[in-house]
Amino acid sequence: VAGAANAGSFGYNGSNNYFNDNFPSNVAQGPNWYKMTYDFQLGRYTVVKQDNAMKNELFITGDATPSGWTNSPPVSQQFTMLTNGIFEITMDLQPGKLYKFLDTNGAWQPQFGGSQANGGDLGANYGGGNDPAAIPTPNSAGTYKIRVDFLNKKYTVTPI
Repeated sequence: VAGAANAGSFGYNGSNNYFNDNFPSNVAQGPNWYKMTYDFQLGRYTVVKQDNAMKNELFITGDATPSGWTNSPPVSQQFTMLTNGIFEITMDLQPGKLYKFLDTNGAWQPQFGGSQANGGDLGANYGGGNDPAAIPTPNSAGTYKIRVDFLNKKYTVTPI
């Protein structure tokens, strides 16, 4: 039986009603965004409230990009959403440049960044706080795949 609204067991066992209950909901807390993780090997789930709404779009800006530092990057600088909360873009990068991510074309916040050229923790400013660091480009020029994972608050930069 699905347990507490934030974690518990789940499963299905034919006509055994023990596993056929619905998951409880956190609706009493109001409409919010939640990260739900399911472990199908162990039949366990967790639900964690997210402080900020899941992103639908993501753009890259900075002197590492063709359009430079702008809060209105062109469509060519828009990430592809792979799944909820995970985005990817492939770009040519030159050493000695910087960039950040924006989730709203035409606005400087929310904005996201980090301090490591090859990836790391994703910093954020959703408005009213300090801006995250601009991400430095790798030391070698080349084509890179940049992946942003809002679920785990990480980004990776991988040479292609």
